[in-house]
Amino acid sequence: MILILGLGNPGEKYENTRHNVGFLAIDKIARAFDFSAFSLNKNANSLENLGIIQSKEVALLKPQTYMNKSGRAAKAFLLYRKLPSSSLIVLHDDIDIPFGEARAVFNRGSAGHRGIDSIIEELGTQEFWRVRIGVLPPEGKPQETDTFVLRSFDPQEQERLSGILEQVQKEVATILTQT
Repeated sequence: MILILGLGNPGEKYENTRHNVGFLAIDKIARAFDFSAFSLNKNANSLENLGIIQSKEVALLKPQTYMNKSGRAAKAFLLYRKLPSSSLIVLHDDIDIPFGEARAVFNRGSAGHRGIDSIIEELGTQEFWRVRIGVLPPEGKPQETDTFVLRSFDPQEQERLSGILEQVQKEVATILTQT
């Protein structure tokens, strides 16, 4: 089984924010591959959806722990299913990558992303896949990144978001061929 974990914050307040682009990508993947409805996995404190992608059993997870404690959900799920960290793919926002780009990386540090920090700390390793979804605006990195990532996408960004999420889906498909 492969665990695809989208990072974000639960609640309506955060639904369409840049910080929740990991949740948006998970939802896009669930629709694209006709997964059923999400249900609560109490053990991992996450919304969970199980299905098949490219002949592989996949769990889509949206932690309900808030971003900075995402590692708890990842660890609980991996331990319960007896999966190695290398079977984890994390989808998350990245303020160091231009909006419109997505990059897959394996075994890399957090670059200051608190959700990734939490996962590395809880798992005791950085040996997992990540798809970094760019949210950097054209004018460059804002001074207050914490505030910026909690803002909703503007109308022009919203128009481009579907295409970006399709790119994330392709990155995930490429990773699945390698695992």
